[in-house]
Amino acid sequence: MDYRDFIMWEMASRDTIDFKKVYVDMADDLIAGLLLSQIVYWHLPSKETGRTKLRVEKEGHYWIAKDRTEWHKEIRISPKQYDRAIKILVNRDLVEIKKFKFNGMPTIHIRLKFEVFLAILEHFLEQNAEKNGFEPYSPMGIPQRSIPELPKGEFPNSPKVNSRIDLSGILLTENTD
Repeated sequence: MDYRDFIMWEMASRDTIDFKKVYVDMADDLIAGLLLSQIVYWHLPSKETGRTKLRVEKEGHYWIAKDRTEWHKEIRISPKQYDRAIKILVNRDLVEIKKFKFNGMPTIHIRLKFEVFLAILEHFLEQNAEKNGFEPYSPMGIPQRSIPELPKGEFPNSPKVNSRIDLSGILLTENTD
């Protein structure tokens, strides 16, 4: 593989994890934040259908049914890292775990405790908004960045360099002074 092949592979790769930094803040741990991010992913509706991705319903809730070894395939954490991370999330009351049978085998099931999760998330979003100059919420409830009044065409911290990748995958950089 040469540099051009690497750039093309990188641009086309779908082997990614949507990992919000606030989840690390909420868990106060990198691996637990990564696990929380993936638990949130599973609890979100499918982009294609708008329906839940979860299929296991027990005690009036939908659950993720995964063995501790299955998390490696998704987010590259070991069973030992999972054990430590899930303990953190349970202790912070962000998730609930219970053992139920799944495919005839006792399996740990995980559910996000949305009420607690949303309260803690709101706290951290407000805290980060104050530190980073964001308005905590727009009327739609989505954090918004305060945009300073600048003369037309000026952006803070913007270098005067035009960087782009052309269709062949070669990085092009030219000075625009």
